[in-house]
This record gives sequence, structure tokens and C-alpha cells, in this order.
Amino acid sequence: MVSTIRRIMFFVCVFGFAGGVVIASPPPQSPMSTANLIQNGGFEQQGDGWEACGNVALVDAQAAGAEFVYSGRYAAVMGVEADGSGCSQLPDLTTPKQVLRQQVSIPGTAAAVTVSFWFRAAAGTTVDVFLANNFYQFDPNLIGVKLGTFSTDQPPGWQLYRTVLQGERLERVRGQTLQFAIVIQGGTSVGPDTVLLIDDVQVIAADGRTAASPLPPALRGDGSRPLAVIRVEGQNHWLYRMDTDGANAQLIYRGLLSNVRYPAWSPDGRRIAVVDNNTWPWPTPDPDPQNNLSASAITVINADGGDARQVYQTQSRKGSRCPFIPGPGNPTETPSLIIRSSSVQWLPDNNRIALTQT
Repeated sequence: MVSTIRRIMFFVCVFGFAGGVVIASPPPQSPMSTANLIQNGGFEQQGDGWEACGNVALVDAQAAGAEFVYSGRYAAVMGVEADGSGCSQLPDLTTPKQVLRQQVSIPGTAAAVTVSFWFRAAAGTTVDVFLANNFYQFDPNLIGVKLGTFSTDQPPGWQLYRTVLQGERLERVRGQTLQFAIVIQGGTSVGPDTVLLIDDVQVIAADGRTAASPLPPALRGDGSRPLAVIRVEGQNHWLYRMDTDGANAQLIYRGLLSNVRYPAWSPDGRRIAVVDNNTWPWPTPDPDPQNNLSASAITVINADGGDARQVYQTQSRKGSRCPFIPGPGNPTETPSLIIRSSSVQWLPDNNRIALTQT
């Protein structure tokens, strides 16, 4: 049985996490003017209008030390203690770990439907998003659509999830009463540190994409401001750029070891800096894999993906015991030191980069 969202008063600590599609997102924007078909999309009336199971909860920005809402006072929090409690078994004999959902009616006259929400995530699990009358194993013969899947292994900060339904996908929802649902499936592994914060959920009967901004010719795809995007393909984290509507995706950098994170545009829009995770020593690894410690480079790439160059490399330190094997606790032993970069940011002069190391 799905119940209303429980309210919890605690500080959700989400910071310094690694990067599937991850967008280097802009600052918060003003709400869209089109009417929101979702009731209580910002959770400001707490759980009103929503159903949930599996320990979905609310975080209160006015609780001591709390700050992780996108706007207003409340946000929904998933991932924490996701145990399937109160969730019904599905026809495929699995039970979801968590479901956050609300019934929504799509006008039969809708020229497009835009589904969006802001999320902030940490640690690794997989999240499915539906606008459909069922949310287990999506069947094209069922009403509605599966909007997409994303990972909670994300960079720090709030990210925008947005999908515009047109054409055949629009026809599947137009004039229907459906469930908007964010689901962590039953077969998904949810780590003890997984956190997914959700805020400002919107379903509007219009094309709600951000208007394009003029750019220099060298940066134009379809005339829209390009996005620096980390896409997860298997075990690989690669850097893409694409237009703001998701079109014209171009793979521009694979990384030193296919583990690229935290893209940042230079202020003049001509270059992208990324954290390029690798090992130390680098570029010549130790023949013994046990001696290769995790490390990071800062790589700068031209906007078109050319001229990739490493401008900085962290230097981890090999101790008297390998970090991957528990030591016996001998105080005379020196543990290895792993140094990685966890963020990168350009200074206004376009020539200097600030970074953090952890």
C-alpha cells in the first residue's frame, strides 16, 4: 500500500560527489508561467497531493543546519533507508525500493508536455521516471511513457531533469490521467550513502524549453547555448557537448582513463576544464597494479574538443601498505595517501583555474 510522504527533521549532507546524463546547470531560474498540472510540486504543503512508499520523506530547510532544498522550505528525499516498506509487489514479482508519485491529467488539447524537476544526488543507484499508468517493466502497449533513467552518481549541486514530449510520445499521454512517478526499482542496489533530493516538480501542457541565447559562431550548434555533459556508457564517463534541447550531441573527450568529471566552461565560452581521474604515477603506471593509486589531472579542452592538455596532476603517495588491503593496525606503518580533485572552477580572467583536492 502506498502512503503519504512522512516528514523527517534532519540534515541531509550532500557534497563533493562524483558524475546517466549530468548537465553543468545554470543558476536557479524563475518558474515557468504555464500552469503546473502537479499539485504541491515544491512540497511546500508538505506531503499533500503525493503518495509514496519505501521511506520517502521530506527534508525541512528550517531544521538545524539544513540547507538542501532547491527553493522554499521543503524538498522530498529518496534513497535514504530505501527498503520497499509499504510498496506493493508488481506483476513481475519484484517490489520497488521506493516510489514517489502523483496522479496527473494531461489535457487532450496539449501541443506538447514538459516534465521537469530539480534534483541533487549522491552515491550510486539508478532512478526511473514515468508518466504512465504502470511503472514496472514498461510495455509499449500500455498507456503513457517511460521518461527516462538517470544515476544518482552526480556532481555537487542541483541538476535540472527535463523532458519535452512531442509527436508519438505526446500522443501516448494526451487526454490521459496518468501517474507521474519517480521510482527506485526493486532489483536496484541502493548504497548506504545514497541520497536523492527532489524539488520543484512541474508537468506543463506546453513546450517548456529554455529560449536559446545568441553565441559566437564557433560555439553554435543549432544556435542554442551548448551544454557540457558527462554521459555514463558502461564503466566509462565521457564528455559530450550538446544543444539545450538535447540534440546535436558530440563526444568531445574520452579522458585519460575514461573517467571524466565536473565540466566547467571558461567565462569566454572557448574552453572546458574537467577533472580527469587517472592513477599515480602518471603517465607511466607502475608495473605492479597494487602500486597505482587513484589520482586526478585537470584537463583543458577547446570548445570543439580539440587541443586537450593536462595543466595539473595530483600526486598521491604510496605508503607501507596498499590502500586496497586492510592493514594489521601497526602504528609504524604509513598508509597510502590518495589525492583526487573534487571540483574545478574558472577565474574571471579566463587564464586561471581554482580546484579542490580531497
